[in-house]
Amino acid sequence: MARLFPVVLLSFFLGACDIFNEEELAPGFIYIDSADVFTNLPLEGPPTHNITDVHVFANETFVGSFELPARIAILENGPTRINVSAGIKNNGQIAQRVIYPFYAPLLREMDLIPGVVLPIREDSIAEFTYFQDAYEFYFEDFESIGNALEAAEGSSAEIITQDQEVNFGQFSGQVTLTSDAPLFEARTTWDTGGLPVGTPAYMEIDFKGNNPLEIGMVRQIGDAQQKIFVIGLREQEEWTKVYIDLRPRMAQAVGTSDFSFYFESQKPPQLSQVDLFIDNIKFVHLK
Repeated sequence: MARLFPVVLLSFFLGACDIFNEEELAPGFIYIDSADVFTNLPLEGPPTHNITDVHVFANETFVGSFELPARIAILENGPTRINVSAGIKNNGQIAQRVIYPFYAPLLREMDLIPGVVLPIREDSIAEFTYFQDAYEFYFEDFESIGNALEAAEGSSAEIITQDQEVNFGQFSGQVTLTSDAPLFEARTTWDTGGLPVGTPAYMEIDFKGNNPLEIGMVRQIGDAQQKIFVIGLREQEEWTKVYIDLRPRMAQAVGTSDFSFYFESQKPPQLSQVDLFIDNIKFVHLK
């Protein structure tokens, strides 16, 4: 055994030399500063968004998920197919970072150079659009006369159109709650047809206010109605866009063809007045 030791040791060092001499692939880099969304305004509604992350693929291989702005190392050199998908906080939750299924990915052919940082576009902005012709949109942007929200029975406050606090466009909806009008509940009047059960379905909403806002579904069962809670939005000092995942609640309404969404808020005793601002409500689902 002792005579074999020098041979084994020599073999180890020769193998180690091969390992250390192996040339490592130096990564190229792409840089994404921020994201933007473009819409067909009459059909898809306003282009407000809250894209916080990007999910990146290179030559169909997943590279990773990155919070913006991001400098992203990619172990590829030369011509590379880059796929960038828009990431959101599902239901506004930091721990639920997912690809938004309705934004088409940004596809780029990039010539990656080892050690060189290339912007995803000249302005370093990742631009996204909705998938074309695959989804159905219902939206309320408060830009036309009237709106798609009507007061529910028992509501003492209504939503009005105003132009002082606006996130996009010229107008938004405002709800004011006082001691004389402490309860707001409104329901959508969209003619949505059937439910897209089992497929992606989201509500997008821009919200600002000094009191929580409850959002849910109203299911019509014969002559009776069933309210299904979906989410409660916390008070926000600045305009905040939230993407609300409806698919889990849609599963509770299988077979329902008559439904609407409700928005509700009640003034707490400690506040003399509540002011809520709502804009750019969208219901998006697969056709």
